[in-house]
Amino acid sequence: MKCTSFFWISRWTHFFESVTVPVILAFGCLIGAVLMPVAAGADDEEPGEEPEARIDASNPSALGIVIVPDRFDVKIWVNKRQPARYRIGEPIRVYFRASRDAYVTIYDRSTDGSIVRLFPNRWDPDNFVRADRSYRIPSGDYDLRVTGPSGTEELTIYATSRKDFHLRHESDEDYEQVPEGRQRQTVERIQIIPPSERAVDTVRFTVGRRGHSDDPEPGVIIEGPRHGYGEEFVEDCYRNVLNRRPSREEMREAMEAARGRDGRERLVGRLLGSDEYYVISVYRALLRRDPDASGLRHYLGSLSSGHMSRSELIEDVLESPEYARQR
Repeated sequence: MKCTSFFWISRWTHFFESVTVPVILAFGCLIGAVLMPVAAGADDEEPGEEPEARIDASNPSALGIVIVPDRFDVKIWVNKRQPARYRIGEPIRVYFRASRDAYVTIYDRSTDGSIVRLFPNRWDPDNFVRADRSYRIPSGDYDLRVTGPSGTEELTIYATSRKDFHLRHESDEDYEQVPEGRQRQTVERIQIIPPSERAVDTVRFTVGRRGHSDDPEPGVIIEGPRHGYGEEFVEDCYRNVLNRRPSREEMREAMEAARGRDGRERLVGRLLGSDEYYVISVYRALLRRDPDASGLRHYLGSLSSGHMSRSELIEDVLESPEYARQR
């Protein structure tokens, strides 16, 4: 049994060897015949790489390349979608961007036809801007608010790469009033520049009344000096420090103080140093709550009249039944 099995296995092995070897040799010859012409043309190529295409570089169309000139674009927009509408006295934000490093000038034509140069101005005195960077007016140190009369207002931005359009705001005024003739001269100077070196854009918005009997001065106004503030900043300070809104008189005083230097710092310092904030801080530290209206009036009256010092206020709170209950 074992011998018979071995005999049949040996015969089958001999049969496969006699058939397989010639077939493999023939198949190898066939592949070599097919590949030899390809290999003969690729002697100069690195192993495993495609042969380099031979294209006439002097003909751009042969490369599949379309040469498009570099376009100079500028864009100006506001913080509301078009058609934008603002009420008189409402804050406004203006944004702009140029596709190249450029010298930018922005004019604001008010609803009554008067013109001011909105950029550069007292707080953004240089009109040079970097390519593809979005800029905002106001940049953070001042506020812009829409004024009257009612109508359509227009902002126009001019951008050019020419250095002779480099401007710096040297005046002590917030922004420069521009006679219409001077703006026309600027437009004419820009129009003679080749289109590849200049760009213009315009945005319009509607100004509506908010119920005042008289319209204020026309145009977009800049509020606050350098490091100054607007009404929104004043309200934020009062809410965060004193936990209330400012009265009309307090708002008026704060806005008048905005004309001085370091207006923000002085306002915050005044609120933090006030008797009102001191009473609030004592209540929060010792009684773990804000003072009630009657308690606040009592202590503020005592401090302002001189009947009680700040240290005596602390002693009075420490001796109160409410504080004793918390111990």
